[in-house]
Amino acid sequence: MMIRRVTARRMASWMGGLSLLATAAWSLPAHATVDVNQVWTAVWKRDQQPDDSWADTGKIDGFGNGDGTTISVNPQLTGATISGTSTLSFDATQGKLRSHSKFDVEMDGIMGWGELFFASVNNTKINDQLTVAADGFGFAKIMILISGSSTYNGSITTAPLAYAPTRLSGGVTISASVTGTDSVNQSARFNGKQDFEYSGGSGGTFNVDGTLVSNEMIEFIVPWDDNIPFQFDMTYIESFQFENDGLDADKVKASGENNFGHTVGLFADVYDANGKLLPGVRVQSASGINFQNLVPVVATVPEPSSLALVGLAGLALLGRRRRH
Repeated sequence: MMIRRVTARRMASWMGGLSLLATAAWSLPAHATVDVNQVWTAVWKRDQQPDDSWADTGKIDGFGNGDGTTISVNPQLTGATISGTSTLSFDATQGKLRSHSKFDVEMDGIMGWGELFFASVNNTKINDQLTVAADGFGFAKIMILISGSSTYNGSITTAPLAYAPTRLSGGVTISASVTGTDSVNQSARFNGKQDFEYSGGSGGTFNVDGTLVSNEMIEFIVPWDDNIPFQFDMTYIESFQFENDGLDADKVKASGENNFGHTVGLFADVYDANGKLLPGVRVQSASGINFQNLVPVVATVPEPSSLALVGLAGLALLGRRRRH
């Protein structure tokens, strides 16, 4: 398992280029703390006329909201089939996010396709205030455990040209940040996405096959002082996208599965200023999320770098207390 640790330094590299659907679909109201949403869309144009217009154009949209939402997608287009399911839920009592989607797309080349676009997005956004209900001061480790996989397949078949510029992409991205006392401002991003562009060509057959397994952790180290709150924000996007721009082949197929139904878990462990784990002390969430403990109660912080951070945090907080 890879651990991504963030201290007081901002992580520099952010992945750009999310699809228009993924970036524009979610606009949270200011009062929301946990928001769970799903959306999908299919857009197409076919059968080009002598004046370059298209005889058949259309768009189908679908939405889902709330925990445990299931979307079944099956827009039957003449000459194309898009089918699949998508589930998304967030269990606040366990601090666990589960997401799974699986889609199949097939296009028939005899229909004179201009384009076909399909995208599906599962999105969860958390805006939360966290506190440590204990006397004294120290630091907390806020952790996001990411476990899952994505598998994508695509093919273009049959001579003479078998040309069909196609893009197949998707997977999971997670961005998170913590803002705390004494100007602590930390952010990190996990990118578990795949992106394939394939066109085919002479020879009649082209295939794409890719699997990405994710088993990683994002970790923040945050000073705490009594019941002074610090801000925790997280955005989770799980997506599938297929796009074809013209078809000079008998058939195009694509499929994708994002399986993060096991868990994306939220954890927190609380330590005193000497780096000793405080057994039974939990991070409290204003939105009601139960951040589970990850480290056994007998453990202490094992890493010198973390201990150094504890010392710095302790000195800063001690000085802050004396000033007051």
